[in-house]
Amino acid sequence: EGAEGEECTIRVRMTDGTLVERAFPAHATIAQVVASVMPSAEHRENFTLMTAYPRRVFSEEDLDLTLHQAALVPAAMLNVTRK
Repeated sequence: EGAEGEECTIRVRMTDGTLVERAFPAHATIAQVVASVMPSAEHRENFTLMTAYPRRVFSEEDLDLTLHQAALVPAAMLNVTRK
């Protein structure tokens, strides 16, 4: 499950092309990343995160996964995409 103090750098490309970079502990969840980069509930309702390669769209069922479980440690590039 990864070292307790392990940190993960997540870069998120927003729909307008801007890049948001945040550091999270490896045990943070996908839901925490989503809430951090998309603070508006309206955005979270219509958009989700995906990895470009290998392509994976994170669904509601994935929100409880830790970054470690989702294989996003030590760093990952995600894109905001329409649900």
